[in-house]
Amino acid sequence: MLHIDADSFLDLRMNTPAWVDDRAALCSASLQSFEPASGMLQFSTSCAGSGNSWNQMIIYKDWELLIPEEIRAENLTWDQVRAQVPEIVNYDLQVHCDCPAFTWHGPNYNLTVRDTSIYPNSVAPDPSRNTENQYNMKLQNVICKHLASVFNNFF
Repeated sequence: MLHIDADSFLDLRMNTPAWVDDRAALCSASLQSFEPASGMLQFSTSCAGSGNSWNQMIIYKDWELLIPEEIRAENLTWDQVRAQVPEIVNYDLQVHCDCPAFTWHGPNYNLTVRDTSIYPNSVAPDPSRNTENQYNMKLQNVICKHLASVFNNFF
């Protein structure tokens, strides 16, 4: 399997097709929890169109090496950490969303190839499922609309 280095928030945003952002505008993301010691963030996203809610998880790779111990030891909010470490958008992370599109339309597979999936999936998307899957095979469909909503509102 082709392997590409892990991605930062900025890398994932640059590799996201425009139609994902268009659909993310219909979603509302909220931060459920943040663990300063481990760098794990958990979100919940609800979408106006379907009324469904999905959960997203983001974990920073090498958090302990990148974030000073004094910041990790404090009980800071996500906004406070971002303010103290603005370069955090350049740090490698891993992501996951529990929506069906993340698993079956390519993002999880593409993130697995990039070593950026929390729960790797080696099942490649079927390009015949819909016309948007043309992006999947080019490894460009790397986040679903729910993760795009999280990124748009919290990063």
